[in-house]
Amino acid sequence: MARVEIRIDGRPVEDWLAGLSESMANAQFTLLASQDSGDTLREIIDVRTESPATIVERLCADAHVTSHDVLHRERRRLLVQFQIPISETYAVLRRAGIPPHYPVHLEAGWYTHEFSADQDRIDEYVAGLREANIPFEVLSVRDSPEQATVLTDRQQEFLAVAIEHGFYETPRECTLTELAEALEINASALSRLRHRTESRLVHAFMASGGGS
Repeated sequence: MARVEIRIDGRPVEDWLAGLSESMANAQFTLLASQDSGDTLREIIDVRTESPATIVERLCADAHVTSHDVLHRERRRLLVQFQIPISETYAVLRRAGIPPHYPVHLEAGWYTHEFSADQDRIDEYVAGLREANIPFEVLSVRDSPEQATVLTDRQQEFLAVAIEHGFYETPRECTLTELAEALEINASALSRLRHRTESRLVHAFMASGGGS
């Protein structure tokens, strides 16, 4: 297994989020989590920008965005969840069988992310990028250590199920009780899991400069 750091340009394949970041050249986007629903992708992003209202306006106005919810807002920061069609940049990663690893940084149309994979999957991913005409730069390749993530596996599972069942929609499409049944845990355990998950996301947001 190797750990790869790579930088890819989503603009040539009309990646919606890459296009948004290009149009807001001074904004810094950090993707914190996602849930793949087949044709669509729900993502949670942390945006550092002088104009949080502009991000919200774009989410409201763009036909690509089928839903969105502001999770936390500061004067120059925004934590938001939204749903968009699967982009070609994400589809190439998925076809190579490489699960996304967060955080992923995005600025001026360029994604920078790290992942761990065997050589065959790395080769398939690079070949897929070339076939899709997605510009990329491999920044580093090294032996894969244990990776620290924002959320634990269980917290990632909770978030994926919660998003899938519409728990974070406005209005909510399921109750805590229904979510607990879907995760096969009791309501008390679910409440603690939800608190830890949301706390980690907000602390990661704040630790990276939220509110500044």
